[in-house]
Amino acid sequence: PPIRLEGYNPPGDDDAESIALTSDPGVLEVNLPPAANWPDFERVIRGLFANAESIGMQGYKFQISGRKVSTGGGAHIILGGPSIEENPFIARPNLLSSFLRFLQNHPAMSYAFSGLFTGPSSQAPRIDESAYELPYEMGISLKALEAMDEPGDPVVIDAILRNLLMDWNGNTHRAELSVDKFYNYNASNGQNGLIEFRAFEMVPDPDALLAPNLLLRALAACFAEKPYTKPLIDWREQLHDRYALPYFLRQDLHAIVAYLNGHGFGFPEDAFDAQLDFRFPTITQFEAGKGQWTLKHALEPWPVMGEHEGTGRVVDSTTDRLELSVTGLPADAPIGATVNGVALPLTRLDDRTAVAGIRYRLFDNPWGLQPHIKAHSPLCIEIHSGADHKIVHAFEFHNWKRLGEGYDGLPADADAAAARVAERLNLLPELVGKLASPTEVSLSDRAPLTLDLRSL
Repeated sequence: PPIRLEGYNPPGDDDAESIALTSDPGVLEVNLPPAANWPDFERVIRGLFANAESIGMQGYKFQISGRKVSTGGGAHIILGGPSIEENPFIARPNLLSSFLRFLQNHPAMSYAFSGLFTGPSSQAPRIDESAYELPYEMGISLKALEAMDEPGDPVVIDAILRNLLMDWNGNTHRAELSVDKFYNYNASNGQNGLIEFRAFEMVPDPDALLAPNLLLRALAACFAEKPYTKPLIDWREQLHDRYALPYFLRQDLHAIVAYLNGHGFGFPEDAFDAQLDFRFPTITQFEAGKGQWTLKHALEPWPVMGEHEGTGRVVDSTTDRLELSVTGLPADAPIGATVNGVALPLTRLDDRTAVAGIRYRLFDNPWGLQPHIKAHSPLCIEIHSGADHKIVHAFEFHNWKRLGEGYDGLPADADAAAARVAERLNLLPELVGKLASPTEVSLSDRAPLTLDLRSL
């Protein structure tokens, strides 16, 4: 029979590695030992996945609808040093300011490796998601870090950053970059010189987990060679319009790779694209109007709801977002698309590419945000020639089973999950050749790339 151990932890030993296991709802949280070098870190990660697989555990799950997603548990990355005296963030305060500037300049660092729950009420909000004035305050603080003598004073570094790196409720643990365990006098274990990067969620395989860890280490090497000093960007609504779409996140990831390679690395341009493909899976691809079209999932922040009984924070996941894009489109080929009869704002990005976001109600919820709005299901998408509005391709995408009946539990395996995704697509060949009648609507200046069906 299993052995049950009770009591307290044994005293620490610098020569002994330890792994802490904690049961969370639906997942097993694993706190890994510190690694002094990359081979040791890789050994632990690959061993962790191999042992988890041997007992039937994995780094992903399938939703009832068939979509493959993260387990929901974090894969946070912690950087530090062997001691406070040898801590790189104290020895070089501009290393920390470089990371803060880089994260704010590149939204892909916030959204490409995260999970379904993002935004100001998430576990890893950006500083500019909580309040628009925070980047201004952060700019003042970063100048102070960059002017600090080396080595820096950890007490002062903590005081400069503590009241800016937090969520909009003042929780200093919930931040994209958390200094809660850097030099926090209010916590017994808070003076370890640790910087926690929290916008990373669990992934299906060890390579996908090693990739963002390698990314942060490569960035640290770049910043050690030359501090990153670009000014903070006033993104405002672009964060949840432009950078809610995987097309622009992919562009930003490629810009990050170009930055790394400009400092002597040799990453292929698509080094981190696999993470985007997992994070934003493709629903369907097709050719129409001389272009290659792709419909895929996009980013939709989940807002926290008002107070409810109990201790949990209730968030609303009833709104979802998709991206419809087309590539290979001739410059002289006018093309258009409608969603449930409404013209989609396909934005030409170059001579051969156009992209748009579709925001819609995923399912009914009388207790969620905008409870009066019913689910938009199915979404009927028509592709038509822009000149005469003749339909060249049409299909429906259902949020659930076409007839509304339920599923018998979660998908048994990947094949069953793929079948559920496929059955929610319904081609409409009978519409091809007919004329579309797109309803033109005024788009919000706040989100010019996105059609929000909830606002109509």
